[in-house]
Amino acid sequence: MRVTKSESEIDLQSIAILEGHANEVKCVAWAISGHLLATCGRDKSVWVWEFDDEEDCQCVSVLQPHSADVKSVFWHPIKEILGSTSYDNTINLYKEELDDWVVACKLVGHDSTVWKAQFSPSGLHLASASEDKTLRIWTEMRKSPCGCYLASCGGDDSICIFRSDLPSSTCSPDVICSPSLTLWLHLRKAHSGDVNSVCWYPTLQNPIDNSKVLSYLLASGGDDRLVNIWSIPLDPDCTGTLCVPPASPLDDELD
Repeated sequence: MRVTKSESEIDLQSIAILEGHANEVKCVAWAISGHLLATCGRDKSVWVWEFDDEEDCQCVSVLQPHSADVKSVFWHPIKEILGSTSYDNTINLYKEELDDWVVACKLVGHDSTVWKAQFSPSGLHLASASEDKTLRIWTEMRKSPCGCYLASCGGDDSICIFRSDLPSSTCSPDVICSPSLTLWLHLRKAHSGDVNSVCWYPTLQNPIDNSKVLSYLLASGGDDRLVNIWSIPLDPDCTGTLCVPPASPLDDELD
């Protein structure tokens, strides 16, 4: 790399000074739209500033969910989702709701300060680096409506459904923890080719099967050009919030 010094002077002008933080400002980050700026600092707060087309700026939200200094802020590359990392070992994700910004999700897993986090260009993954000497990759888990079952698919033409052993009282819905997953059901040859995607029907109600057997619907798409709809049976005593699977895993028992 070659660096040269320009003899001409560049006239720089400050167009705005944003005041509000009670201590050192540690990080600033623009949203993809260019209209929102996030800042964070040692005062344990995250500020969201909005710029209009006239370059006027106002604070639209002050967030203080962290219990320690906030180290960094970052934005989703596509959506207006804001994130922050902190000395309290957590990552918070925020979204706008009713003209205010709220915590949408808390990521718990690191054992020490989270120095930095960043979304992948697609926005599907989040990487975080911590003082605990680990780098974690986070991705959205598409669970069943009750949150107890996780479906996965892959190049072996099959679908696996895992049961979460994490009690519902251990972790609130807006906090991502690390549950223990047990294989509960294995659908071999779900497609005659790679299974590329699976998605749960959003509620327990089954719009196709009118029987009284409680079940979830799971849709899958594969290289065989088919979309299959599966009815996944649940325990008759399921309350919709805590579903008890059969005593032993099911294997190839669904048509």
